[in-house]
Amino acid sequence: MLELYTSGTTNGLRAAVMAEESGLPYQAHRLNLQAGDHKRPDYLKLNPSGRIPTLVDGDAPGGRLVLSQSVAIILYLAEKSGRLWPKEAAARARALEWAMFQATDLSPRYGMSFFLLNGAPEKQPTAVGYIQGQMRNFYRLYDQQLAANAYLAGADYTVADVVAYAPTALAGRIGLQLDEFANLKRWLAQVGERPAVKRGMAVMG
Repeated sequence: MLELYTSGTTNGLRAAVMAEESGLPYQAHRLNLQAGDHKRPDYLKLNPSGRIPTLVDGDAPGGRLVLSQSVAIILYLAEKSGRLWPKEAAARARALEWAMFQATDLSPRYGMSFFLLNGAPEKQPTAVGYIQGQMRNFYRLYDQQLAANAYLAGADYTVADVVAYAPTALAGRIGLQLDEFANLKRWLAQVGERPAVKRGMAVMG
């Protein structure tokens, strides 16, 4: 059985959503980051970086696989299950394009904004405003893409949507309101009604 070590962060939640979407049996191990569960020796043996999420597949081809990084986990589960992973090369490339856009451009800025707003010893409104302005421009690109497409990579729901959903749905955590983006709001509502998405977003209870 698959084992997913996760938490209520956007990275942890999107991995949980994909675990649910995959339809594969898995066990969720819920880590309390405030209590330091991710720094305990037993967890560090799995993931020396002390970050979440981590996936353990005891039935992987070639032997037990321990995998970190949420996007890598999502892609692995998509390939293993055959779900949300386009069959044609061009469609896969498009899905990866939008997944990587989230992972490389939006997610790092999300994390920095969260730290500046919640963890930094001193308030830095200029830095926060600059980063949030960049993010708003990225969400505007999402909105433009979704004006002509049901989902981020086209007509079909794919890994790109799984990667993007949690950080977008939880933009309020970093003080961003996305009400001006009608197409993005439509997509959020549409994806958010999927039963697997609801279960994954609720994995921490």
